[in-house]
Amino acid sequence: MVLSINTPFTTNLLQLHAETDQPAETQSLVPQATIDGFPASFRDAKGKIQILNDPTAFLSMELSLQKLEVFSKYFWAIGSKRPAAPLNYQIYSGREVVPCERLDLHLVWTNDGRIFIKPLPRFLLSLEVWNEYLNCRVDCKCQQGSAVLDTGSARQIPHHHGPDNLRGVKVNQAGISWPPRTRRDVCALRRCALGFLYSYVCLLTYESDFAYAKEHHLLPRLAKGTEIQWDDWKKFSREILAKYKEADVHPRFHRGELRLSRLNFFSRFTQWPLFTSYIRGWRNYGSLVRDNITSLATVTVFIALILTAMQVALATDQIKANPRFMDVSYGFSIFAILAPLFVLFLVIVEVSYNLLKDNLLTPNVAKKPAGKKRPAADASV
Repeated sequence: MVLSINTPFTTNLLQLHAETDQPAETQSLVPQATIDGFPASFRDAKGKIQILNDPTAFLSMELSLQKLEVFSKYFWAIGSKRPAAPLNYQIYSGREVVPCERLDLHLVWTNDGRIFIKPLPRFLLSLEVWNEYLNCRVDCKCQQGSAVLDTGSARQIPHHHGPDNLRGVKVNQAGISWPPRTRRDVCALRRCALGFLYSYVCLLTYESDFAYAKEHHLLPRLAKGTEIQWDDWKKFSREILAKYKEADVHPRFHRGELRLSRLNFFSRFTQWPLFTSYIRGWRNYGSLVRDNITSLATVTVFIALILTAMQVALATDQIKANPRFMDVSYGFSIFAILAPLFVLFLVIVEVSYNLLKDNLLTPNVAKKPAGKKRPAADASV
């Protein structure tokens, strides 16, 4: 007999206060886990839109943090190790809440005052989804260590976390074969899902946070347009916190908000190919050149101020007799000439690279093996 870990909550937000035509004594405590509880469609690893008739394939894409995991050793510089701040703090700090359905952008904030928050999906509130697709055995090794989702290879280890129809290769209507679900894969998805729920418990601490979440459409609607109630959310949050263990969630969720500028920095200078941002902050090549030239012009102004101060100092008798200052002035003058030219050269290289990548290299991405460690960069955001 396979022992399973209980779901992280028992408060069924999808059924509480939901209107139904059935008598109360015949209502099911658990909603049917069908594709009706999932989005209308989803995009696979190659960006092709697919009919959602395979929940396992959808969850592998929806809950994957593969693009973010390559920066795990830099998390110390990307975000502080602390719970996410409440939603009211995000609002009064001047951040604009931007709903975004990508988990790897959840709680990522930008320097221009935006923070991306993934709306809480209805299927993660379903007890049956947790029991069938996100369940682990009591003796599972993921309870003692980390698990990372591997979407690049197909292991032949049987999957014992869900119903029998989840074992082996699953082929959807489009004829695409998905890798067999393994115990390690399901544990990795569970850790991401648990961390995501925990982040929402941190975000919605006060009733004002709950009201802001409804205002920004971050919470799902229930049957016949009814909404989740604050009292029910408090019960749900208490259950999540009571069972929360840091080792049970993905390391990304050990930190609250992540800074996009630093993600872009590490992506551009530590990953191959170089100059590839985690998320593009520009919409056309003109804005790319303008942003870089603006930064270069700002630095050039400071260099000019330093050169002017040096020139004034060299006009005094005290400085003229100091050979060290003369050497420093000479070296800084050479730097002031070459550095802007070198930065301008890098800007031209970056623009040229992005121009070639977007117009010549992008069609070949689909031909690359699916097992590549780092996903292709986002070319549309």
